[in-house]
Amino acid sequence: MKPINVGLIGIGTVGGGTWTVLKRNAEEITRRAGRPIRIMAVADVYDAVRSERPYKKGMSHAEAFAILRDGRASHFDPQIVDVFLCFDEQVQRIREQWTDRT
Repeated sequence: MKPINVGLIGIGTVGGGTWTVLKRNAEEITRRAGRPIRIMAVADVYDAVRSERPYKKGMSHAEAFAILRDGRASHFDPQIVDVFLCFDEQVQRIREQWTDRT
């Protein structure tokens, strides 16, 4: 498979310095990797809201699933959210298995 072309939009000067603007080619990324990227978006948000950070406490499994339900069709692929939500117990078990034990 050939690499995805990121694409140069423009080169110019600002305040005497040269700037370059790069833009991801969203259509090509979606066409070539579409579904895997949408799956990762759901899994990543679930993990992010469940994870504790220095600036926030992690949310519960139920709260994370509620965020995914609320974002269904507006932020996430609805079919992927529906399938992810069907695996409630398995998602919880995998999360517990891989949670950092430090």
